[in-house]
Amino acid sequence: ALVALGEVMVPALLRAETAPGPHIRAHALATRRLLRDPDAGFTYAVEEAKRVVALGGSGQEGR
Repeated sequence: ALVALGEVMVPALLRAETAPGPHIRAHALATRRLLRDPDAGFTYAVEEAKRVVALGGSGQEGR
């Protein structure tokens, strides 16, 4: 549902990507992935986000 809002929700995602809770960060990263590539599929986006969070990243490295 957040992806349907488009770029207007990016500031909220940026805050969520640095939240202390790993579940919040993972959800924000998955949503950001879907925003960039809607065809990626939610399951793939969630699994990728979980890996990033497990490794201690915020998904912002290298951007």
